[in-house]
Amino acid sequence: MYYTSDRHQALFIALQLTLLHYKQILRHAKREIYAMTNAQILPATDTWVKATWEDYLQQIEQPGYEKAKGYYLDGWMRIEILPVGSDHAGDHTLIIFAVSLFATLKSIAAKG
Repeated sequence: MYYTSDRHQALFIALQLTLLHYKQILRHAKREIYAMTNAQILPATDTWVKATWEDYLQQIEQPGYEKAKGYYLDGWMRIEILPVGSDHAGDHTLIIFAVSLFATLKSIAAKG
């Protein structure tokens, strides 16, 4: 492919890595949607709900709550689902490192 400068080449590589990242996110989202359509309806999260200890144990063992935090106090339960995990941050770190390494090896000035 023809590049007018190293900067264009670095930008092209960064865009390819970003596209690859979003394709991975899309594949993951499709798997999650498939899993959700085959799962039970889960109760509201991030709010206190009246429940027995048995209800709490049953809910916290549901497939959608593998990475959730659960609390139970005096007949009330709360389940919190974390929005973004360390896997997501690791993907971004890898992309940033790859682009930075390329720019450094090609002596391309970069901001940010």
